Amino acid sequence: MSKIRINSILKTKTEVIKNEFMGIIIDNKIVYNDDKINVTLLLYKDKLLMKRETSEYCINFEFLNNNTTESVYNVKKQNMIIYLNVKTKYLKIEDNQIFLEYELYQDNELFETVILELKYEVIK
Repeated sequence: MSKIRINSILKTKTEVIKNEFMGIIIDNKIVYNDDKINVTLLLYKDKLLMKRETSEYCINFEFLNNNTTESVYNVKKQNMIIYLNVKTKYLKIEDNQIFLEYELYQDNELFETVILELKYEVIK
């Protein structure tokens, strides 16, 4: 287990958010807290699994380059499940960096396009 510093840029249709987080990396697993959202990333050669969870919701994403996958958005307090289709337009994982571009669809309707860049470095 190593401590890491994460720099992220998240771009949507309406905003650009730049952040820096502290986290940990264990083998192919990165864990950090994004403004009270617990984030877990599992990195594979051609796939990224992302879990974002708070006391109010939990969402699991599976990103596969040039593929569409189903994500489950669990709104805990309302006991409601929302199914989203995630179209991964671009995914590149290498050299302590993740580049990801994806589209979110609900009922076959596009409602968000996201570009995420994460760079991380081990802290000594």
